[in-house]
Amino acid sequence: MNALLFAPGLFVLLCKAGGARFALQNIGLCALIQLCLGAPYLATNAHAYLSCSFDLGRVFQFKWSVNFAFLSPELFVSKKLALSLLAAHLLALLLLAELRWCRAEGGLRALLRSCAKKAGKKQPLRALGAAEVVGTMMASNFVGIVFARTLHYQFYAWYFHTLPFLLWHAPIPTAARLCLFGSIEAAWNIYPPSAINAYALLGCHLALLVGLFAGAPCVGAARRARDC
Repeated sequence: MNALLFAPGLFVLLCKAGGARFALQNIGLCALIQLCLGAPYLATNAHAYLSCSFDLGRVFQFKWSVNFAFLSPELFVSKKLALSLLAAHLLALLLLAELRWCRAEGGLRALLRSCAKKAGKKQPLRALGAAEVVGTMMASNFVGIVFARTLHYQFYAWYFHTLPFLLWHAPIPTAARLCLFGSIEAAWNIYPPSAINAYALLGCHLALLVGLFAGAPCVGAARRARDC
């Protein structure tokens, strides 16, 4: 399921690389691969496979969650919290796309307008730099982590390997980067979850997110050393 957190960044990259037609072709290819992989299960019990594999409304147990441990169990499982986090997640993605990922194109809206005008035409592919691809994908995944209601201990595997890149992309002193990295690591390695750990983890996540907004966009491999 966590692979879906990369989807917004991937969509933006596909639109930038080849326009709407190219993006839809590749999204369709992803869907086709998923259908082929799930074919045995779809043939046996399609409803059970789809409802359990893509259960976006699933509520995990509060006692195992590393984040939001400072909330009451009732508030933690409430629809109000879930909808608030979803709204914040979408807003953060839209702002990142508008202000950072699509800055060279004039913003997300300008990119989508350009794609819409040329939707029926085959556009020449544009080469994207490695830093641009990696930075966009990792940031997209990280935003999903920040606004996830439940983060169990095994979920650290979703993003721990992206933290060095993201931290060194944020315009903060190296000492602050190391402090944030160490604090996040410590929060994930203390059991059982506590309110103090949850506050520390959320604070570090938000600080890094602000740093991603403040940092210069990664626009190509040639600029990686200077901008990231």
